Amino acid sequence: MTGCDFCRSRRLPWSKHSIEACHEIAKKQCTYCKEFGHTNYSCPKSLLKKQKEEAWNKREEEKRARWEANEKVRKEEKAKQEVAKANSWAAKATKSIPSDVAAKIAEENRILAEQSEKKRAAEAAERKRIWENKHSMRMMTKYGLKKDFIMPDKLKIYPRYEFWYFEIEGTQDDKDRISEVAKKMRDDPTNRENFHAYLKEQYFVNWIYASEDTEDDCKYLRDLRYQKACDEEYAYYNQERLWVKEIEAERNEAKREKKDMYEGVKSGRISQKVYDDWRISKHQEELEREEEFHNEGLRIWKAEDQMALAEAQWKARKELKNKNCFVICNL
Repeated sequence: MTGCDFCRSRRLPWSKHSIEACHEIAKKQCTYCKEFGHTNYSCPKSLLKKQKEEAWNKREEEKRARWEANEKVRKEEKAKQEVAKANSWAAKATKSIPSDVAAKIAEENRILAEQSEKKRAAEAAERKRIWENKHSMRMMTKYGLKKDFIMPDKLKIYPRYEFWYFEIEGTQDDKDRISEVAKKMRDDPTNRENFHAYLKEQYFVNWIYASEDTEDDCKYLRDLRYQKACDEEYAYYNQERLWVKEIEAERNEAKREKKDMYEGVKSGRISQKVYDDWRISKHQEELEREEEFHNEGLRIWKAEDQMALAEAQWKARKELKNKNCFVICNL
């Protein structure tokens, strides 16, 4: 036993127990992991963190050394290229040019650079003008908005509010006012009727979908398309539920009739001949229903090759069923 270093550092009796059996260190809370029984110096989590930091520092030093080596090689290659460039034919030819000719060439290069910069600035200004005209406020005077208002560059643009073929855009300070104007225009029945008449004149009957991705497309039309799609989907689901109910009712009725006929034959209430005639009539009804469904499908499909193929398949299937039509009576 070597004694307890923890009690020794605090000038407590330390020679008669080890640090593993120390009651004082059991009351000590680690400042790093907030657990009891050890100090920050001997904390396993703190030691693990130090090991990770040392490994990270080692990796950074290795990366720094590799970068310095690569930088040294790059500088050496660049120095070689500079020497080769200085000794090249073009450098020697440039040195042999008279000073007045060199000055003239430099002046021409400067003029070309200025012209290129002016052209670039003019193109940028034109793009900015087109953007401002496209995203400026273009509203009628009766709504209290300027017709060709240009946004100052220093003001922040907020997301636009669309109403039909108008585009409303403004600053953060104008957001509430612009929202009220857009809502007022959307809620105006006269504006809506006029816009619908304009769309019907431009895109005819199917104007809701025909105006998609055109210059007249806007949030109002997109909302209409979404609402119409939702209504069509809801109507289709309702119709599908009705179809399912009708099919289930027909199946239940067929099961009830089949059960009634079977019990009648079994009890002697119905003769075997009546039962066989009933089965043949039901089979004929099924064939007629399938033929009607087949003809309806042929009317829907307009392609002649599909019609010919379907017709051939139907004839083969019909011949096979006609051969086995009366076999069911002997089952």
